[in-house]
Amino acid sequence: MPIYDLAGHIVALFADRSDNHNWPRLQAQAAKELEEARHRTHQTDATHCRGDFSTLHCSVSHGGGQTCPMNFCNSKQTANVLNELNNSEPFVCLAGFGSCAYLPLCGWGFN
Repeated sequence: MPIYDLAGHIVALFADRSDNHNWPRLQAQAAKELEEARHRTHQTDATHCRGDFSTLHCSVSHGGGQTCPMNFCNSKQTANVLNELNNSEPFVCLAGFGSCAYLPLCGWGFN
């Protein structure tokens, strides 16, 4: 279910949970992997608009006043941790579910 702002832009999307019987195990495994990864990165504790925790960045940045999109930069060790997380079973499944939940709102699909 999409949530719209006054201008009609989607600002949030509420999706039910997956009906995959492994979903609770995947969520628990994702939490465990994040907790283990926390100690292998070169991040400092931080307070920001989303809470009191460090953030890890991957992919492309396209906001915050910059004039063009650019890739995030991480130390080699942090980049390796992010790569492991992004390719682990729970995160592939969680991201896939999120993409599938959003897809009907995009106006296009995969062939």
